[in-house]
Amino acid sequence: MKVFVQIPCFNEETTLPTVLESIPRAIGGVDELEILVIDDGSTDGTVRAARACGVTHIVRHTKTRGLARSFRDGVDYALAHGADVVVNTDGDNQYPQERIPDLLTPILQGRADIVIADRQNQGHRAFFTVQKAHAIPWIGHGQPRRRNAAAGRGLGVQGLFAPIFDAAQRRHEIFLLHGDHRSGRATSACESSR
Repeated sequence: MKVFVQIPCFNEETTLPTVLESIPRAIGGVDELEILVIDDGSTDGTVRAARACGVTHIVRHTKTRGLARSFRDGVDYALAHGADVVVNTDGDNQYPQERIPDLLTPILQGRADIVIADRQNQGHRAFFTVQKAHAIPWIGHGQPRRRNAAAGRGLGVQGLFAPIFDAAQRRHEIFLLHGDHRSGRATSACESSR
């Protein structure tokens, strides 16, 4: 299985090296792990920092296009380069990259087509709304039918995520509860399948 971890960035020169360093390089069940940085028109040294950290897959926007366009361009790039699964995180280090294996597990076990992590949920209640899609990273199989549907629907992040969620037969959610990964405090998780 080939996994692409895509990292949309806008002026993330200072935080990107920490993000890249915290991404696991070996994950059970994953044959190839590739890192992709999508530079959304940064005016700092984001691309230079990515290259200095060994990133070879970089998509550059000459001007800022926004998160939805960055996300779409990253998915398109990953699929064109053979991705089976795409993981979305962010260059500002707001997500615990060390939890990527936890997110991949339901897909690798065949229990889910898409996994959504919510680090802002305050309890164990069910969570699956497109309204919050902009605030969470996602993982999903990269079938072209989803990419084509996503590329052709609406503007903005909600229009981009809706067809991906609609196409997923099995959804799995992982809630990252009140842990601060930057301070080293442990994070607990609960899971819910649909």
